[in-house]
Amino acid sequence: MKKIVYFITTLVLVLYLVSCGLKIDLEEKIYDVDSTCENIVIEEAVMNVEIRQDKSIQNIKITYYEKEDTYYLSNNYSNVTKTYKAERIQPNKKMSYDFSNDYSTLILVPENFSGDVTVKTSVGNMTLSGFNSKKMNLTSHVGNINLSNVNAEDTSIKNSTGNINLNGVSGEALNVKNSTGNITLSSISVSTNLTLENSSGNIIGDSVKSESIEATNSLGNISISKLEISTYAELKNATGDVVLSLKGSKDLYTTDLSSKIGDVKGSTTGGNIRIKTETEVGDIKVSYNA
Repeated sequence: MKKIVYFITTLVLVLYLVSCGLKIDLEEKIYDVDSTCENIVIEEAVMNVEIRQDKSIQNIKITYYEKEDTYYLSNNYSNVTKTYKAERIQPNKKMSYDFSNDYSTLILVPENFSGDVTVKTSVGNMTLSGFNSKKMNLTSHVGNINLSNVNAEDTSIKNSTGNINLNGVSGEALNVKNSTGNITLSSISVSTNLTLENSSGNIIGDSVKSESIEATNSLGNISISKLEISTYAELKNATGDVVLSLKGSKDLYTTDLSSKIGDVKGSTTGGNIRIKTETEVGDIKVSYNA
């Protein structure tokens, strides 16, 4: 059985802080995790979470903040030991959605880390950068989710309110779902399928590569430039434009473009790569040789 680092905070403190509008000073805690631990599971109520690589360490290191009887950390199947070094994260005050608070949970992973990562937050931002993972599962109710230079075989991201920003993310499969907020992608490389789903907000991509892509939106534009696919792309929108800039010549593609209320430009036939886009209200524009 694989070893797991497990961290959870109770919801009681969260409801108390939110309802009363009070700020409570929390004690900083640092754990240097046993080397046998392979996976990370983080559950937070109201707190930011950052996970990033630190080449100077050998084991996973966790810095967090607690108040007596409100937080606990357990290290299943191995011991957790304290370390003397502390690191404090300051919240980013420049985000368009800013759900930051005064405290963050920081997880540093060694260069050879390649385990599973699961993070669930109620209110708070997630920031993950510069490491490899086998399976990544990220869930947030209110907050931004930011990934940069992260590789995972299988990545699933789900958010309710907040922006999702992905830069330099790679792997086999990538599934992104948002309810309210933008989904922004840059320099994405997926060897199988890329799935994007939004309800209210834009889906914006630049330099996106995958075997196939499926994107759906209810209210907002879908705009992807420098899109490179090898099998098919299917993009559906209810209210908003669909704009695609495809790599490769026009004769590589066969398109099926449909808008009930709006202009359609860029249709072509004869290629093996299928492009299907539709919108109820909005324009569709497809261009080539990006």
